[in-house]
Amino acid sequence: MNLKIMPLPQGRGLAKPLMTIICNRLKQLGHSRAYLTTASARISAINLYLKFGFAPVFGEELDPELWEEIGKEISEYDRKKRNPDI
Repeated sequence: MNLKIMPLPQGRGLAKPLMTIICNRLKQLGHSRAYLTTASARISAINLYLKFGFAPVFGEELDPELWEEIGKEISEYDRKKRNPDI
């Protein structure tokens, strides 16, 4: 299944409630695990997924270095969200 929020309503705080509904529904259906995929450039999405308890699965030799860089970008993204004037 592919699911995304279309560009027009992006940035309006819909992703967190949508993820909550999806994760709760999966639990109701008896699922104990789930996986998702995204592009490494989707920092805000990756940040949300990590907050929901998802973790990266390393399949390639370069993945750990890539995730280290993504972690830095997430830290910067969070900093900018807390202090938009910086």
